[in-house]
Amino acid sequence: IPLFPSKLFKELLIEIQNRNFEALRQDAPEAMLAFPNQPLPYLLGGIAFKEGKDYERASDYLQDGLAFVFNNARLQTEFHLHLAEVFHYLEDHQESDYHFEEVLAVNPSHAGALNNYAYYLSLRKDRLTEALQMSERANQISPNNPVYLDTEAWILYQLGNYREARVKIEKALKFLGAAEVEILEHYGDILLKLEEPALAKAQYEKALEIEERPDLRNKLNQVP
Repeated sequence: IPLFPSKLFKELLIEIQNRNFEALRQDAPEAMLAFPNQPLPYLLGGIAFKEGKDYERASDYLQDGLAFVFNNARLQTEFHLHLAEVFHYLEDHQESDYHFEEVLAVNPSHAGALNNYAYYLSLRKDRLTEALQMSERANQISPNNPVYLDTEAWILYQLGNYREARVKIEKALKFLGAAEVEILEHYGDILLKLEEPALAKAQYEKALEIEERPDLRNKLNQVP
């Protein structure tokens, strides 16, 4: 990503490094006006609005900025990756898949794209065999990554391979620094399928200690 001799651009880079998305949502549009043909403010603005869950505005900025990227595969990949995420949240799965495919066409070993693409397919219960292959590839590239292991476990769960799913998710928990609600919930779901309700209940309870969620509370209450 090129740097520009502009105080405003330097501020944008500091804000993204510090994950100061609120400030970035203010400053990125100003930079777009000052440098309308430079892609960097569009990318950073798109990321900031994505983090703020304003997915419509994020998609507008990212698509506009992508049009200004030439002869820079790395930067194009960044735009496509964030567009894939944004369109997932907008539930435009065709567009999301398209942008993931664009990333993987340039870099077939992009572990983050492989993992997220696979996980989003699993949430839709779509192309699960292909999703599993992508997830396995992500785990080969980045072994012992708990997020990637959780994805593989969840796809195996969707495919009905509960025993192998348990092996993967227990490995994910081993490498997880701090407990995460989603992974604990997945573990509970897998244990229920393996007819271990007491252990499943314990996972749901741990998850609820981190975040109180009505759907998860209902799931816990329904455990026999």
